[in-house]
Amino acid sequence: MNQFNDLLSYFNEPLNQTQREAVVEILLWTMYVDKSVHYRESDQIDEIASELSEDIDISLLSHIKKAIPQVREIAFNEDKWDEYLSSLSVAMEHEDIRRSAYQLCLEVAEADKDMVAAEQHFLDKVKTAFEL
Repeated sequence: MNQFNDLLSYFNEPLNQTQREAVVEILLWTMYVDKSVHYRESDQIDEIASELSEDIDISLLSHIKKAIPQVREIAFNEDKWDEYLSSLSVAMEHEDIRRSAYQLCLEVAEADKDMVAAEQHFLDKVKTAFEL
């Protein structure tokens, strides 16, 4: 059984579309930040997006395709991190959503069984930006 089968239980309340998209974007960013995309990370993000979309008509998988170029550009340009992290934090609206998204980021970063310094640095920045 996959660890994301109870994904929606991570969140105390239903997420709106903006919040769902922000969660997906921070997870994509987590996947790209070490400049090495492992299939386990990608598979987990696809599964998360699918589960976050279960109760709505709009698929997050289509948002992933649109978000990847922007996320990759930002992941590889640390000068843009603070502004983008701030925008994602605002989009998530609530501390419990940011905390749950951070927990999912940890799981994505650990999916390839090898958390590297770039991922840890990124997660530290997320934690600070999300005020956790």
